Amino acid sequence: MGSPGLCLSTKTKVMIQAGGSSLPSNVYRIWKPVYQAYRSKYSDVDLSYQSIDSRDGIKRFKAGLFDYVGLDEDLTDADYANHSDYQLFPSFAVPIAIAYNIPEIFSTSEVPGSGGNALKNLNLTRDNLLGIFSGSIRFWNDSQLVLNNSVLEKVNEAIIVAVRKDASGTTGILTKALAAFSVDSSKPFEVFSEGCTKTGIPLKWSSALKVHCAAQTRGLSAYLMNTKYSIGYIGSSEARDALLPDARILNRDNNWVRPTVETTQAAMDNLSTDLGARLTGSLVNAPGFESYPIAGYTYILIRRTITTGNCTSAMELYRMFSFLLDSRLAKSIVTDLINAPLSGMVLKQVKKHALSEMRCQGEAVSELVAVRTSIENGSYDAWKVPVIVLSALFGVALIVLTVFLLYVKYKQNRSALRNAFVIRLNVVETAKSVGSLYTVASANTSKNNNSKTQNP
Repeated sequence: MGSPGLCLSTKTKVMIQAGGSSLPSNVYRIWKPVYQAYRSKYSDVDLSYQSIDSRDGIKRFKAGLFDYVGLDEDLTDADYANHSDYQLFPSFAVPIAIAYNIPEIFSTSEVPGSGGNALKNLNLTRDNLLGIFSGSIRFWNDSQLVLNNSVLEKVNEAIIVAVRKDASGTTGILTKALAAFSVDSSKPFEVFSEGCTKTGIPLKWSSALKVHCAAQTRGLSAYLMNTKYSIGYIGSSEARDALLPDARILNRDNNWVRPTVETTQAAMDNLSTDLGARLTGSLVNAPGFESYPIAGYTYILIRRTITTGNCTSAMELYRMFSFLLDSRLAKSIVTDLINAPLSGMVLKQVKKHALSEMRCQGEAVSELVAVRTSIENGSYDAWKVPVIVLSALFGVALIVLTVFLLYVKYKQNRSALRNAFVIRLNVVETAKSVGSLYTVASANTSKNNNSKTQNP
């Protein structure tokens, strides 16, 4: 029985369509040509990732329009209950920068990725963040902010909070962090990812905020760049690209940290690495001296079981994520964009509980890929085929010749053995007297004597 989706042609055309969260789109956009180049000898892979919001991505995934979806948060219990073959797994970890535009310190502040301690950047404690985004701290010269930022003492300006208008993974990660910061508060912060209405009215943000709703990451970055005394939240690489400085955050171990690869990796390492069957977990408010407290995984949603069509797309998905999550080049792209690749322990769980569980038409996709890889390797090393065939034929010929020679030798030996014990009847004469046997020589002597007697 042949394996589904396997073909002996040297190059296969494959189309992979996906979409979802815009937060990881910078990485996915650069991953695309890297993977296409990696597979170019054997596959013509057409990759498409549309930066729409996570919810629209899930809708298209359910409708069969997407092969996978990019998400920044876990699925609902209802999604798991209704779709037992859905599987999430993290692709990398993202730090969320608190970007700002305060003219008094803007020119001396450093942007993400600049390195160093950025001592002249805005300093915010976790309580400061909670106050700003809940509306209890409304002016830049609030005493709680001046305590760690003396330059703000004379900045009597209202704080303008820029938020995402659309449902966003960055909003989800930030509100999870704020909820963790307020766990001991009498009024814990609510976790949500919803933004604003079409007319710009916040859905769940506090009415005490002086808020502006911006569409997607680019819209929020542009607003912060052009609006004095504003503050908002975006991915670290987006803040760097927009030349927006990032606030230093006082983590739970009382250390000032910035959104870097190292501080995000520390958060990943210092939290439990057992993600469970869903392969999801939180990185916010992580313990550890170097841990950045506003970070989270970005996820990939796939189907574990594919029962219709051929298995070519499933095999390519397996190959793609196996390569991109583990390749040194792909990881370097993640770090260049100020994100953290998966730790070894997390990657091991992804391979074991997600990629290895993929099945197509009843067969393990990993095994289908292994067979296809051997075929590809054979076609690539084409010179080996005639060598192997000729070697096999030579071996068979040698065996046949050896058997033939042994058979000839056997026949010769058998014949020799039989001739050694043959006694010819015409040279043996039987004695008339019982019990006596004359030899041939004695018989001949007797005949000669008789002949002499009869002929004197």
